[in-house]
Amino acid sequence: MRVKVHSPMLLVVVAALVSCGKWPPIVESARDVRRLDANETSVRARGLPDEDIPSLAHLENLDYLDFSGGWAVKKAKISDAGLKALSEVPFRRLDTLSLGYCDRITDAGLTNLVGMKTVRWLSLMVCTNITDNGLSNLTSMTTLHALDLRGCPQSTDKGLTHLARMTNLRQVLLGGCPNISESGVQQLQKALPACRVEKDEQEWSYHSKK
Repeated sequence: MRVKVHSPMLLVVVAALVSCGKWPPIVESARDVRRLDANETSVRARGLPDEDIPSLAHLENLDYLDFSGGWAVKKAKISDAGLKALSEVPFRRLDTLSLGYCDRITDAGLTNLVGMKTVRWLSLMVCTNITDNGLSNLTSMTTLHALDLRGCPQSTDKGLTHLARMTNLRQVLLGGCPNISESGVQQLQKALPACRVEKDEQEWSYHSKK
């Protein structure tokens, strides 16, 4: 089977999964989490409810946490309350947090991510309730290197002015954001010359048809 990877950000995630030799286990309850070896480094948690998120503290070496996988068949359970619970888990190594297609997350919930100092890769793909105000809440995430906002219809050029203050960013994905203009992309690229700012509508079209 051929896997078509369209961005460095996705390439890193796929490479991490391939190196494990298997897809991450799925957890849908605190019981599922506790059954895993404490050294498990990656999990898929789309079906994990807010009240069971604190159980993730059992996974001391977790570095990849995916609430996106399975979006086509299952609605995500995590909400703003779940993000608050997530921010209170003492993760030591969590590097990649994927919140794609989590439509119960709002701008207010994003304030909880600020304290997650180890996260470098964040996906908010198709989080349709995220607006420019939510993006302003991310500006204190000084460790963030990559941000995926593809398919976020409420993100606009105004929101990009907030991202322009995030000088540690090295990649921003904006395909499928109809209210972000090419001019806005260019201005963000100018403000962050070390960052790769991409609004690839062809790549997004390919993804959204899958």
